[in-house]
Amino acid sequence: MSRLMTIAPDPKARPNPLFAETRMPRAAQLLRRRYRAILAMAILGLACAIGYLKVTPHRYTAQATLALGGADASLASGKSAMGAVPMDFATVRTQVQILESWTLAANAVAKLGVVAAPRDPRGPALPASLVWLSDLYDGLYDGLLEALGARPGVASPEIHRQLLSAVDEFRRGLAVVTDGRSFVIQIRYQSEDPKIAAAAANTVAELYLGDQLEYKTETIGRLSRWLSQRIQTARANLHDTEWALRLFRQQNNLVDTKGLTITQQQLAELNSQLVLATAELAQREARARNLKEIARTGSETAAAPEVLASPLIQVLRDQEAQLTRKAAEAASRYGEKHPAAQGSKSEIADLRHKIAGEIDKIALSVAAEADMARARAGSLRATIDNLQRAVSSASTADVRLRELEQQAQSERAELATFLAHAAETADQELLIRADARLVSAAVEPLRPSAPKTFIVLLLGLGGGLLVGAMIAVWRDRTDDGVRGVGQIEAIVGVPCLALLPKLRRIRLGASSAAMEVVDRPGSAFSEAVRSIVATLEFSSGAKQPKVILVTSTLPGAGKTFFAASLGRSAAKAGLKVLLIDCNLRRPAVAGLLRCADDAGLDALVSGRELIESPIQKDPASGL
Repeated sequence: MSRLMTIAPDPKARPNPLFAETRMPRAAQLLRRRYRAILAMAILGLACAIGYLKVTPHRYTAQATLALGGADASLASGKSAMGAVPMDFATVRTQVQILESWTLAANAVAKLGVVAAPRDPRGPALPASLVWLSDLYDGLYDGLLEALGARPGVASPEIHRQLLSAVDEFRRGLAVVTDGRSFVIQIRYQSEDPKIAAAAANTVAELYLGDQLEYKTETIGRLSRWLSQRIQTARANLHDTEWALRLFRQQNNLVDTKGLTITQQQLAELNSQLVLATAELAQREARARNLKEIARTGSETAAAPEVLASPLIQVLRDQEAQLTRKAAEAASRYGEKHPAAQGSKSEIADLRHKIAGEIDKIALSVAAEADMARARAGSLRATIDNLQRAVSSASTADVRLRELEQQAQSERAELATFLAHAAETADQELLIRADARLVSAAVEPLRPSAPKTFIVLLLGLGGGLLVGAMIAVWRDRTDDGVRGVGQIEAIVGVPCLALLPKLRRIRLGASSAAMEVVDRPGSAFSEAVRSIVATLEFSSGAKQPKVILVTSTLPGAGKTFFAASLGRSAAKAGLKVLLIDCNLRRPAVAGLLRCADDAGLDALVSGRELIESPIQKDPASGL
């Protein structure tokens, strides 16, 4: 039964707040009215998403990880002949572009096409983009090399176009990413076959590392060959320079001794001897002057080393000391004028005269030595002057000799440098490594990476809900029907008493539904009917309404059912109720209440004589 609304006859009556429709927000009301359309579109969106997942092939993504900046084990000395590559963002981006290059992708296609050709039952299957390529002809690898330019003009234009298309297809599945904060590069390949995805990612990584090793090997090889040529040239130049230096010395009678000629070496030695002779002359002259002063004054004789070293003077000094002591004893005993004291003084004077004479002899000897030293120094100066004139005369040959010696020394240093670089390059060539290392190889993925099942389902559900909401809003805006209590009250200008809930449990047809207020007095429908009875009973104040009209604008709206339910509920509440069926064409109250319909309102109106009273009593409620 549809919901029924009763309109109070008194415009001043107030609706029953217990059973009035809840004032929900407009969005909630819209959802309540159009939830079927929204739910249907959500189910349709989910169905479309499930269909998309069914028809879309699953794609698997395998990932290989490279790390840049690996230490080069070949650099035993800690230096690289190729120079250190700076590790920065530009370097990482450069390596990423190399990994994404067309040439590397072409080499990967060639390697996969040869190793994993379908005609080899032991090899894994090729992706769809390469299966047709491998069936072109048996020389797939040669054809790809020809298309890449190894032998231009051999491959036909059609094969060339197909090979380029295969490489482009391979590049579409390849992705090289980096986080921008580290030197780690991730190589990802997406394919419908997990084995192909892992093989492609590993192939790109292997080709990249192999290309680096090949580049380094080729570079170091060129460097080694260049160093070998320079070493040969340097050795030949050094040999020629040393031979020219030897001939020049022989022609100019120049003998090299520790970098000096014989004349220069003699001049250096004589200069050293002259310095020593000059120092010795100064020392002897000073000694001679000192001795002369001592001999002249007769005092401070002990200050001269020669005087102290003379044995005769020491003996005389001892005798002088004894006589002085003896004279002092005689003077103290006999007096200074005593002959003994006078004799001692005479002997002391004689000894002192002898000492002075001995000092004069020593002074003459030292002066003679000074003269000899002066003569030797003069001789050395004369010899040095002669040698300097000889060196000045030979300056032109000496300059040329120095030029040849410097040239030979420079060529020796250059040869040593080339030999050292050649040794380092040889070590690097034996232990060369790439600037990157494979951190983790790609493995066969167990789960597909695309399409994302959860995301697709979520998008399908969200899209369906969105479309359903749009349709609901459109239908709600284009629908001119009545959709709420407020709209009804605004249209008719009278308050609404209550809303009857829909009966969802129909047990035995319409007659059983009419017994709802009798059999189930506690149901929501029965409570709503009782509320309407109470509202009608007290809506007009002290004057209770006697006549209540139940009508509707369309047939089949439930007038008879509601009138019977309202009458039964009022009768059970103790009120005297007379239910009159005014539908003379199609009366339905008698059939609903299961009573005879022989005499009714039509008989009373027509004035027929009635055998029985047209009023019948409902045994269930007293209506």
